[in-house]
Amino acid sequence: MRPKLTRSYLPPFISAVVATGGIAVGLTAILSSGAVAAGGGADPTTLSTKLEGKGRGRAFLKLNPSSRKLCYAVHADGVDKGRVFIGKGRKRNRGQSALTLFAPNVKHRGLSGCLSNVSTSLIRSLAAHPGQFFVAVANRRYPHGAIRGQLRHSPPGPAAPAAYSATDCYVYLYDDTGEGHDFATGGQTTPKPIDGTGTRYLAGEDHSATTCIVSRTYNFPRGTIKVYAKDRLIGSNVYSCTATGIYKCFGPREGSTLKGWTLRVVYYVCIPGASPLPGYCPR
Repeated sequence: MRPKLTRSYLPPFISAVVATGGIAVGLTAILSSGAVAAGGGADPTTLSTKLEGKGRGRAFLKLNPSSRKLCYAVHADGVDKGRVFIGKGRKRNRGQSALTLFAPNVKHRGLSGCLSNVSTSLIRSLAAHPGQFFVAVANRRYPHGAIRGQLRHSPPGPAAPAAYSATDCYVYLYDDTGEGHDFATGGQTTPKPIDGTGTRYLAGEDHSATTCIVSRTYNFPRGTIKVYAKDRLIGSNVYSCTATGIYKCFGPREGSTLKGWTLRVVYYVCIPGASPLPGYCPR
């Protein structure tokens, strides 16, 4: 469904991982947040892996055998939505599923969270022999795993805030009207020269667990601009940009990610005839 790997928004904990060149910081950030704190028990074990294949991603686990709790956080990019699971098997071996972490039809569970009443033997096996297990993201096209990675021990680093969900929506607007519209706030700013590129604003974002929706309407003296984006766990994504009056809205433009785990839509707003420069207000 999405043949090309595109660079999309990275949640704060993944940004921290990239910035530090490792995965320890990201793991602590996830598991120290209230949504995924393991809680209770002694000597928890942390595991992580880099997911590769028909896309990319990372996965983080925290194991607590005394409370039979397993906390996790997964980021996937360039791969269509599907099931995330822990499997047992060596590298280049198909293996078999041992525990489902997330699936579109599983209620009240996202790409980060905690599972209770997990088999003690599974948790202890993961902690003792992580290389015998892997994390994979499977979908209709790749039922055995579009991306996967063997687990390994990963000592936690300094804590940092983090948040992530199974659906993430972002709508960006390139303002090239020259009127100085600030689409981040809906207010006004100093007008920018009309040069065919415009100024980019994050018009709206949402990180709901199952369905994210961004809906913003801007009312100006000479017309209106409305943007909408809806990313669902099951079904097709919906997105639009409509304009009235003197304005025109074009897109989705380069930089958009319309399928997969993150819906990122980039639109371009301009006024036809406002500039003779090549590339301004394309038709």
